[in-house]
Amino acid sequence: MQKLLKVYVASGVLFGGGYYLYKMNYSSSKISKQNYYTDAIDLLNGYKPAVDTLGGRIKVEKFDESDSFNDIQEKEAKIKILVKGDKKMAEFFVYASRQESDPNWSIDTLEIKYRGSANKFKIFDRSIINNSTNSIIPTHTSSNSAASSKS
Repeated sequence: MQKLLKVYVASGVLFGGGYYLYKMNYSSSKISKQNYYTDAIDLLNGYKPAVDTLGGRIKVEKFDESDSFNDIQEKEAKIKILVKGDKKMAEFFVYASRQESDPNWSIDTLEIKYRGSANKFKIFDRSIINNSTNSIIPTHTSSNSAASSKS
């Protein structure tokens, strides 16, 4: 009976450890290949205040899929990535969404929380860009009526 118990415990440990390694290696690498992940890192590296604060080129330090913040659903995702530069580290928050039939994700919001800071800073918000683009670009009718009123 004790030998059978040892076999059960050993197989449970092996299965649990194997599953943990799978989740940490395969799943996080799968997520890191998603366009919202790579695009977010590219946007962060192009954001001068973050580059200046963190120091130099920003690199991913760690993505922990088991973090309770991370939530990836069919149409929405939010993830936290630990990033670092030469001077500082930060938590980088990515919020993304997609249409049901579209395999590509759109980044909705990006936030950063520098180590030692109590606040998150929003560095990208797609809704502001969409709204400002719509209000800046005149419609074809408006520009025609403005041109005809000058004639």
